Amino acid sequence: MPTLTLSAQATDVVKAAVSSQRRLLETSRQEYRHRLEGCERRHRMSTKRFLRRFHAGELHDSPMWFDWLFAHQAYTELSKRLTILHGIRL
Repeated sequence: MPTLTLSAQATDVVKAAVSSQRRLLETSRQEYRHRLEGCERRHRMSTKRFLRRFHAGELHDSPMWFDWLFAHQAYTELSKRLTILHGIRL
């Protein structure tokens, strides 16, 4: 694992930036989770089932399906970034 050497002042700035970024990503991820839950209620299927059906070509091309797909991709990407940020130790 790479090591980064920072002054005490720089460490404080980086800690604050990482903390701020975590909060932002957590808020955004929660918003996308709510969007996913709304899609699941509206269409009466889980996101997992939607993805399986969408990728199998069982659903017609409609903006609502692409909105759901985008929400899932955004949620997944935000989760990955949060995992990285939670792994930072300062």
